[in-house]
Amino acid sequence: MNQQTPKNNRYNGNAFWNSPQPDSSPKTSDFNTDVQPVSPSQTFQPAENSDFTAHPVITPQKNSSIKDIKKPLIIIAAATVVIALVTGVVIFALTAKFDINTSGKQENAVAVSGEIEKSSSASLSVVSMPACENKRLSDCRSELENSGVSVNVDYAFSNKVAEGYVVSQNIPKGTELKQGDKVTLVVSKGSEKCPYDYQQKLTVTAASGSSRANAVLYEWKNGGWEKSASYSAAVGSNGIGNTREGSSTSPEGIHKLGVVLSSGSVDTNLKTYRATSNTCVIDDTSSSYYNQIMEKSEVPDGAHYDNIGKGLTNGSTYATIYIEHNGSGFSSEGVVNGKGSAIGLRGQYGSLSATYGDVDISANDMKDLLSRLNVNKKPMIELTVE
Repeated sequence: MNQQTPKNNRYNGNAFWNSPQPDSSPKTSDFNTDVQPVSPSQTFQPAENSDFTAHPVITPQKNSSIKDIKKPLIIIAAATVVIALVTGVVIFALTAKFDINTSGKQENAVAVSGEIEKSSSASLSVVSMPACENKRLSDCRSELENSGVSVNVDYAFSNKVAEGYVVSQNIPKGTELKQGDKVTLVVSKGSEKCPYDYQQKLTVTAASGSSRANAVLYEWKNGGWEKSASYSAAVGSNGIGNTREGSSTSPEGIHKLGVVLSSGSVDTNLKTYRATSNTCVIDDTSSSYYNQIMEKSEVPDGAHYDNIGKGLTNGSTYATIYIEHNGSGFSSEGVVNGKGSAIGLRGQYGSLSATYGDVDISANDMKDLLSRLNVNKKPMIELTVE
């Protein structure tokens, strides 16, 4: 629609919206190219006698004012979070401390209660003193200690009570004892006087059927057997066992160590016999002189003998202690024909080897043994199978 040119056009400002409108559609060439838009900084001035009414221009607020409002809000929110976290930690710590203190108090209360109960039960617990005399120390001690009673042990020799058994008690049987009480038991160390008729023994042991053996010298001291010396040994080729003539076994059991046979002087207080190259032992089972020591000139006619003096004089044997397993060697008393003859404990030079029934140790060990043996202690030899 074409606009009509106004009749009263008093305004002659420069703004394009106040310019007169043409009657027809404008052509490009009709525009005034010199017209410039009003700069915002220019002040609008209406023409004189103009009916134009100016309206105030509203300037929008800057965006920076909104940012200025957001920053304090963020700071306040962060501070609130920090305060909440700190408050939570403090509350948690106080609660945990309270729980720990409460738990500790409860535990202490339980512990104190337990101690009171334990103390109370200890003071009330009563055991009757058992009869310990002639009983094993281990049995009496465990019975008393299991009841909370302390046991003190003293030792003494006794010819009536066996070693390790109680001789006496300081509190009578049936006496009421409380936990923590102390009892003294006197225990036997055995007999101070040897219960045997000998106080020295050479114990020789070998495996069944073996000729290799060990020899240990024991002495009775302080109520028991104490080891004094030990030696390597050899026994019969058939080991230790029941001996008979020609069996090549060494006689099992405990036998007296008798006379010492040697061709020279020896350091010993045992009874000795000076051997010669003609010293013999009758090994004829049909002879009334069976297992007796004599010189060859004394051997009855026709009797068979073992010439033991040969080894004692030719340097192969240092000395021989006669083993009295079948008589003493100087009489027929206690002799059993055929039970074995001419068996001794020999000190041999050179290496040891199986024998016909003798017990052999080295010559040096024999010297040591002879120096230790005492005729007053009635030394014995004990042959056993392991």
